[in-house]
Amino acid sequence: QTLPCSNVVELADGSIWASSPVSGLSRFELSPEGEFSLKERYFTQMSINDLHVSETHNALLWLASNNGL
Repeated sequence: QTLPCSNVVELADGSIWASSPVSGLSRFELSPEGEFSLKERYFTQMSINDLHVSETHNALLWLASNNGL
């Protein structure tokens, strides 16, 4: 299934996070073979319009939705 993606970021631990205006927030990991696998999904009923890694704490994500931050 292909879903629209509004932003993608990588955290210091190597995890990849993607926001979507139709399916919330998803976390992916890259396998040693170079393939991405979906690990977790959050806020699946929300429209997440953007995400940003905190400049002061690389494990903190800021999310922007239709309901605010």
